[in-house]
Amino acid sequence: MDILIQVASFIISFFYGVFIYVMIKCHKKHLNNKHPFFTTVFFLDIGLLYFLIMKCLNNGVINIYFLLFLCLGGLIKKCKVDKKQ
Repeated sequence: MDILIQVASFIISFFYGVFIYVMIKCHKKHLNNKHPFFTTVFFLDIGLLYFLIMKCLNNGVINIYFLLFLCLGGLIKKCKVDKKQ
């Protein structure tokens, strides 16, 4: 895989982690609901959207470093939100 594609995948994964955190915070009321159908569909859509973006960007190659950047984006966003409160 080309280095430019890897860097783009890292950046997209990081910002997608931020996006996931924001979406979970916005839909927290529905995710804590007693109906697991909405939660299942929500996370299935989030996962499929990430895979679709990676498929367009680098033919669907997802390695552990992309997933680490995904988690890192969410953690940094969480730390910034907690710091403001």
